[in-house]
Amino acid sequence: MSTNNHPTYFTRRANNRVNNMAYSSEVDITGAVRAELGILPAASANAIMNAVDIAAIVTKGGTLVSAYNSNPQSVMGLYGRNVTVTLSGAGTPTVTVRGRDYLGQPVAENIVATGAVAAVGKKAFVFIDNITTSAGVAATTLSLGTGNVLGLPYALMKVDAEIVDNAVAAAGTIVLATVTAQTATTNDPRGSYTPAAGAVPNGARDIVLLGQVLNGQLHGVPHYYA
Repeated sequence: MSTNNHPTYFTRRANNRVNNMAYSSEVDITGAVRAELGILPAASANAIMNAVDIAAIVTKGGTLVSAYNSNPQSVMGLYGRNVTVTLSGAGTPTVTVRGRDYLGQPVAENIVATGAVAAVGKKAFVFIDNITTSAGVAATTLSLGTGNVLGLPYALMKVDAEIVDNAVAAAGTIVLATVTAQTATTNDPRGSYTPAAGAVPNGARDIVLLGQVLNGQLHGVPHYYA
């Protein structure tokens, strides 16, 4: 089985996705892969944008927090993770998050806010470029955070083992890759992995998946963007 020798940097200004990608030094000829997702910080409700007036977001977008701006991968991980939307009060506006995945591929996702309870996205972002919302909610702020749905380097078709800190971990939640066209609300095209409760990112846990990927379309179908 191949070990991980994945590059650790991709420019956000170039789309490095390869259509019908059939070969990678990380993927065995059988389709087996060791995906080292690495050590990610704990999920945070305001890791990307902290309590910005929602009326301002409607008209001119929100200001991202400095820690995210200085090094997005330190917050989002090498292959990205999902984003969450939390309001300071009641309201259900549709929040459109636009950005890019780890390959620099444009991504857009619609997340319907659920008031002060975090609404959880499905797609794995690394870079956030723009946030807009539908009609604003008076006297309400919006925070954009990170969740525990982790992005994957290749289109995942099967998981053989989940490893945390060099030990077999309890079963997490696996969403396998899709070969259907993406929309603003579909799961990430390469699939995703959410570790079990005792194995979620905490700034120290090292997370690895062993599995099988989709030969002939390793980078998955194109993301949705509009």
